[in-house]
Amino acid sequence: MVMASGQDSAVSFFKTATTDVSCGFSASFGFIIDDVGSGTGDGLAFLMQATGPTVVGPYGEFLGYISAYTKGKVVAVEIDTYTSPAQSDSAMPAVQVTVGYTEKTRCGIADPIGVETKYVWVDYAAKVLSIYYSTDSTKPGSPCTTWSLDLPKYFGTPNLYLGFSAATGYFANNHYIAGVEFTY
Repeated sequence: MVMASGQDSAVSFFKTATTDVSCGFSASFGFIIDDVGSGTGDGLAFLMQATGPTVVGPYGEFLGYISAYTKGKVVAVEIDTYTSPAQSDSAMPAVQVTVGYTEKTRCGIADPIGVETKYVWVDYAAKVLSIYYSTDSTKPGSPCTTWSLDLPKYFGTPNLYLGFSAATGYFANNHYIAGVEFTY
């Protein structure tokens, strides 16, 4: 599935039905961020939010999900390929968890840009979000980062929309999701 492509592009897609996350869930996906020769811009995100399945935010550093529509209530696992001073980003590239648009935890990764598929697993259990990253399809034995967060309490509901967004700004890459699996 092609996400953002070219310059100044933003796109998102969500499951059309909510998922009850109170008992936990696991999501895994492959992705490709293909360099089209103009630099690193900007990244993609796995999203959890409660406001509906049609949210699309601005392009560029906002990764297609940061918008007034979600009222700041969004949790994202970002594959961030652009350091944005306006977003107080840490050095890129990274897999990072953001809560309400604020980076909470991260793990630095080797440059994810290229034609090879990379893999992310997002596990939520016992009020802990565990993020795994690999350059091959084997899930690592331990997460690269974790964050404690009671999702139903944060959102005021256990019923969340799960999905993805991606964006480019001045620098362009092609963003692809190469397979998704959800387990509840």
